Amino acid sequence: MCILALQTLISRQLDPFDQAVISLTKLEAGSAFNVIAATASIGGTLRTMNADTRLRMIAEIEATAKNAAATLGCDVSMELRPGYPPTLNHESDALFARDIITEMLGADGLETSMTPVMGAEDFSFMLEKKPGAYIWLGAGLQSENLHSPHFDFNDDLLPIGASFWVQLAQSKLAQST
Repeated sequence: MCILALQTLISRQLDPFDQAVISLTKLEAGSAFNVIAATASIGGTLRTMNADTRLRMIAEIEATAKNAAATLGCDVSMELRPGYPPTLNHESDALFARDIITEMLGADGLETSMTPVMGAEDFSFMLEKKPGAYIWLGAGLQSENLHSPHFDFNDDLLPIGASFWVQLAQSKLAQST
């Protein structure tokens, strides 16, 4: 019941033009098939594109879990591990990187029609402190996703990536002189 209630938060409590994802990915309760467990735990992630949305959704998750549990005579305690903030590029740095990539690979060498993604990235902490941009080098068309144990990195991209970083550094240094 709690899981179903939590899954409705995005569709029922969030502005449809805002973005958030709740993934309930860990369920633990008991160890025997013929004994009702005294406790159960649910774990997962919340990802948002906006810090205010994140705070509001955390409050909604706690209220929803407590209300769902109360209907069954249960209690809820919640442990929050803050995790990663949204990875938000600074526009001028993203445009600077775009110009370097376009200069190196031409207009067709840059994918610009991507929609934002909810991936967790530790670089987001750096972007909170200093201007910058997080870019994806790209791996071409792959049969497996990046976090699959079967993913095979395309080594042919290494010279392109190294050249990009050299050109980026040289262009940035030339701006500061």
